[in-house]
Amino acid sequence: MGQDDMVTHTLVLSFPDAMSEVDRKRFFAEGAEVVLSSGIAESYQYWPGVRVPSAVDASTFAASALVQIRCASAELLQRLFAHPPLGEYARRWRSQFPFQVVAINTEDQPGQSDAR
Repeated sequence: MGQDDMVTHTLVLSFPDAMSEVDRKRFFAEGAEVVLSSGIAESYQYWPGVRVPSAVDASTFAASALVQIRCASAELLQRLFAHPPLGEYARRWRSQFPFQVVAINTEDQPGQSDAR
């Protein structure tokens, strides 16, 4: 990964059932505010998951939502991770609703993402 390559930080979140839709909307609104007001990230987007009944064991990680944060470089993404308001936001929400998360960082490669 080059120093000046756009990086996308993707979070796959699994929220506890006790977290209401109102709480989730507040979680994302506050997350967007913290990330975008930092002046470090280029964008913040989120999508709620779609619940589909399946035969998968209830103990399996079940995604509730997806968040993508884009930064102009890996160095800027590291600066965002160290941004104190972001750490405070994550600690506060995790203490109230102990959600699970999987993080994936990818370098944007225009024209190379289509596997066809």
